Amino acid sequence: MRSAFSQPLAGPGSLAEQSAAKLDLRRVAFFLALAFIFAIAMENVVLVSGVGRVSKLVGLLTGAVWLAVVFMSGKLRRPRAFHYLALAFVGWNCLSLFWTVDIQGTLERVATYAQMSVMILFLWDLLPTRSDLNAAFQAYVLGAYVSISGTVFSFLIGDQYYHQRYAAAGFHPNGLAIVIVLGIPMAWYLATTARDHRHLFWRVINFAYLPLAGMAVALTGTRTGIVAAVPALAYVVTSLSRVRPVVRALIVVAMIAAVVKVYSVVPAASFQRLATIGTEFSEGDLNGRIELWRDGFEIFRDHTAVGIGSNAFKSVVESGKVAHNAFISVAVELGIFGIALFGSIVALVFYHAWIQPKWMSRCCLALLFTWALGVSALTWEHRKQTWLTLSFIVISAYALTDPRDSVKLADRST
Repeated sequence: MRSAFSQPLAGPGSLAEQSAAKLDLRRVAFFLALAFIFAIAMENVVLVSGVGRVSKLVGLLTGAVWLAVVFMSGKLRRPRAFHYLALAFVGWNCLSLFWTVDIQGTLERVATYAQMSVMILFLWDLLPTRSDLNAAFQAYVLGAYVSISGTVFSFLIGDQYYHQRYAAAGFHPNGLAIVIVLGIPMAWYLATTARDHRHLFWRVINFAYLPLAGMAVALTGTRTGIVAAVPALAYVVTSLSRVRPVVRALIVVAMIAAVVKVYSVVPAASFQRLATIGTEFSEGDLNGRIELWRDGFEIFRDHTAVGIGSNAFKSVVESGKVAHNAFISVAVELGIFGIALFGSIVALVFYHAWIQPKWMSRCCLALLFTWALGVSALTWEHRKQTWLTLSFIVISAYALTDPRDSVKLADRST
């Protein structure tokens, strides 16, 4: 006889329900991650009162749901060397609180890096397969379309950033151009790998991204964006053989038509500014950056060991500006150890891009070099776009070998 005090054990049905709940929550976290990636590519267009960029709000929500999934399942995809190096870099930024010359600025940067560390971990855990990564690429391209649309809208209503340069609301033209250009390798890869007729709509969307991105970058009048686009366009040109001859011919005709259209629409002042790229490199000061970099080298010479503290560059230069170069910024603010960590991260990501199969390797290398050229004129070492790009390349490398590699978390009762 069953005791009145006994309770039935959980049967298979309840276990199945628990597993289903975990899977459903993980699926929610996955779609939130895609929404987050979408938001990163258009983050300045939409601002949330009391929070700031919409990507911050979506990122916090994604991180919270992902942490719930991790603790419910007791599993976490095993981190790799990239993640340990990134966390060490974050830790060194935190340690710089002990010697920083700008405590408030460093506190702000440490808070940003704390969010970045969660971001790279949930991207790694929630995007384990090639199809997941493709979905992430597509989310970024769609988000960049919003930024492109915002730029065109600013042009149509005559809302100049300055001197006939246009940008989507909330963006600086330089940063916007790099955000858009980073989408070119992703869009081209997606367009040239989709073979199924059911994906025709998305192929058109991704092929169309290239001329529209070119028009938006031209409207920004950003020389940095043009230079950064070179690796992305080189990837496109060297992989034209991926598409059938008929499609290839259509693409060439469409691109020529797009160039003609862009030339007729974009203000002459933008082209005149873009035409000064060679002169700026040979005779100019790169819009004041050369002087900033000289100041940076002098500061680095005096604070070689540990730097002046994270996010402190602008507080020690007379102009009050940031370094406009991620590598110089890291060296000055974090010293020789900080730049060694950051350089090791970039070198490891290059290795991961290099070892992949031919076409994916070309895409990842294009992404990496596009990013590297962009951040050589921007202080982007702490930006979401930087760590998203680096994460994408690492995720791609491991998606081919161990997409579901995971380890048990430590017993939460201890």
